[in-house]
Amino acid sequence: MGNGNRWIGGAGDPSGARPAGLPPCRGFFPRPTFGRRRSTVTDLARYERGQRGAAVGLAAYVCLAALKLGVGFWSDSRALVADGINNLTDIAGTLAVLLAMRVAGRPADEDHQYGHQRAETLAAVIVSGIMATVAVEIGLGAVRAILDPARAAPRLEAAWVAALGALVMVAVWQYNLRLARRLGSPALRAAAADHLSDALSSLVALAGVAGAELGLPWLDPVAGLVVAGFILRTAWHIGREGAHQLLDGFDAAQLEAIRARVAEVEGVAAVYDVRARHMGPAVLVDVTIGVDRNLTVAEGHGVAERVESHLRGWCAIDRVMVHVEPAPLPVPQEEA
Repeated sequence: MGNGNRWIGGAGDPSGARPAGLPPCRGFFPRPTFGRRRSTVTDLARYERGQRGAAVGLAAYVCLAALKLGVGFWSDSRALVADGINNLTDIAGTLAVLLAMRVAGRPADEDHQYGHQRAETLAAVIVSGIMATVAVEIGLGAVRAILDPARAAPRLEAAWVAALGALVMVAVWQYNLRLARRLGSPALRAAAADHLSDALSSLVALAGVAGAELGLPWLDPVAGLVVAGFILRTAWHIGREGAHQLLDGFDAAQLEAIRARVAEVEGVAAVYDVRARHMGPAVLVDVTIGVDRNLTVAEGHGVAERVESHLRGWCAIDRVMVHVEPAPLPVPQEEA
């Protein structure tokens, strides 16, 4: 039996031709290879690895916060102190990620029949809120320091500590970024973005301390202000993406890509509606299709099962709900 698919309700040609150039599953979570199924890593192993990645970040933050704050106050470096305070709040954010990974690993129950995976997305929003609060505090402190010209130049040791902090955070960022991509974890992805922000912040603090050593002490509080800007920008992006997913937001271009894949299935005569939402690292899809109205119930059910099989595992899609309707009769053409 031929496919006979017709494009309905999309951005395509009204004639029924499927539109060309639709994007693959770019932007889905995790970042999969187009057309391949997700990793077979079990949920238990996945969350154990995620907790391990968060623990690595936690250990780095504890050590760097103590070192930066101690050397920062001793050397009178506002930029290094600001960086150390940022690491302190990162400890709270990382603890939230650890807790979220534990909650998200719980199986579905009567009160949460879709599971607990959104705990990871909620943790990402919490991390962004903590980061934004700290960024404002650091920015206000830096402004007060800029308005206070009576400041001594920080000691050179602050520059060495800032450089060490940047190197450590780059290594932790790379580790957790690879882990987040492999596991498809929104919480780890947010943590990795925070690690990169911390590495950049340490580099800016290094530049501020070095400038102060060159006889430009005002560069140090200015560097603290730039650090606040880096943190605030990262917090905005993490929070916006997390809130978008918590409110069941989904990219329209990605919906069109799902629609196109449904239309490929044999027996699908029309695609009326496609809806999708994120559930932590997974994507849940609801599809309404039209099939030949002469098919039996069993045959229509078979088409629905083919649609589910064709979507499941593609681009992080985990669950598919297919609603089947009879396709409309073709409109008879008037004779000339």
